[in-house]
Amino acid sequence: AVQPKILIVDDDPVMLNIYSRVFSGHDYVVVFANSVAVASALLVSNHYDLLVTDQMLGDGLGTELVLLFSQKNPGAKSLIVSGSLAEADPQALSAVSACLGKPLDIDRFMETIAKVLDKPLVRPTDNKP
Repeated sequence: AVQPKILIVDDDPVMLNIYSRVFSGHDYVVVFANSVAVASALLVSNHYDLLVTDQMLGDGLGTELVLLFSQKNPGAKSLIVSGSLAEADPQALSAVSACLGKPLDIDRFMETIAKVLDKPLVRPTDNKP
């Protein structure tokens, strides 16, 4: 089976650290970016199955990335994790598969990702060879 590729964008090193711990042991290929600029370059040059982004980034808004991603891949799956969506562009929000608030509920986050990717959630096990 092909591992889904997820691009995660957050300008907070603490959040990126949490994401890297959460995904370790799961069957996903995860790539991290800490700005709209870095994430845009990655989105243009690579294929991702899912975009997970914070809304308020140092150099722009997560919804800008959602629009870029959905233009490049019609039907693209995006997840916004944010303390506030007040600034969000309604057109961009219509392209978002799900929105989760902060502080992040890890179990709900992983279930949402599995659902959005239409992939059963496999709990990491300790008995992998």
